[in-house]
Order: sequence, then C-alpha cells, then structure tokens
Amino acid sequence: MRIKGDKTTNPEVKSTYELKFASPVAEGKPAPEVIIDFGQAAKICGLGTAGLHGKIITPDFGTFLRFVFIITDAPLECDKPFEGEMCDGCGECIKACPGNAISKDGTDSWQCSVYYRGAHKSNPFMKDDFLKDNPEHEAILNGEKRFDSESAKEIYPSLRFLPETHFGYVPCLCGKKCEIVCTKHIMQKYSRKGEKQ
Repeated sequence: MRIKGDKTTNPEVKSTYELKFASPVAEGKPAPEVIIDFGQAAKICGLGTAGLHGKIITPDFGTFLRFVFIITDAPLECDKPFEGEMCDGCGECIKACPGNAISKDGTDSWQCSVYYRGAHKSNPFMKDDFLKDNPEHEAILNGEKRFDSESAKEIYPSLRFLPETHFGYVPCLCGKKCEIVCTKHIMQKYSRKGEKQ
C-alpha cells in the first residue's frame, strides 16, 4: 500500500493519487488513507512483476494490461505469488523513453509525468511556439531537463495538448514507448525459448 501524502507516485490522475478527494463509503466510516501498490499487488496475486519502467510485465501480454482490484474479506482460495522476474534489465525501456525518466535504478515518476503529458519533440500535437520563451526550451524538448514534484507541477498547465477527460486521467502523449519495446523484447525472448516463465 502507498499512504496518503506519498509524493513519489506518478500523478497520472489529477491530484487523486494523494487521496485529496477521498471520502468515507458511509457515514461514520473512516476516509481511505491508502492506495494500492499495483506492482506489489500484481506480484502477490501471481500476475507478473514490475520492470525498470515501473509497469507490470506479464508472461502472456507483456505490459499491455489494465488492472482492476476488488478489495474483500470474503474467504477465497489464493493463487501463489508470482515467482521469478519478468524484467531482465535489457535497458530497451531506458533507450526508448523520450524524457530520460528511466534508469537502471527504476523510473523517476515526476520526470515521467512531464513527458507522459507530451513535453517532448515527438509529440504530434505540439505547436511550433511551445515554450518558445522558456530559456530551457531545448533541454525540455530533448528530455535533458530534470523535473521534481514542484517543477513538474509548474509546467503541467503548458502541457494541455488534448482536452482533459471528465474522470481526471491525463492523456498519454509519450506513446508509451517504454511499454512497446518492453513487450516486444519479452515476446521475442520467450518465442526464442519456446516457453513462458
């Protein structure tokens, strides 16, 4: 679980990642104070493991999945946790990321959030005058500028290339290049071996 106020989580969803809008399910019940750690939950549920890019990698589908969780105290038969690692540290995701947000140490979630939102020159919705008066214009477009939580939040208003959704998700404009190369690598790796982990 991640706790309320944990600022390390990539804010894919506007502010809700900090549970700013959490409310009790019924009167007299406590407001939620935790967010599920999807990577840890996926491993415990036997689905896969997180790669360097922070996405869950599964044997059958690579990273191309959307997870939904149901929290219950119902007595259920449990699968074993996922054994082994799907990520072999090949580094393809590091090379593919337009914002240089991924390293051998993992993903810098604030750096990722800026480039996920489109602050890179491969963004097809970017106009020629994007940040033209910003002295760090070229460094930003080339993924050389490093962002932390404060500087990322400052640039977000400039990154509205597409209309915002009513449910709060921010459109992905990096093309999820890290996931594409990862899944391609995983599928090639296991087709060569003729097996799945």
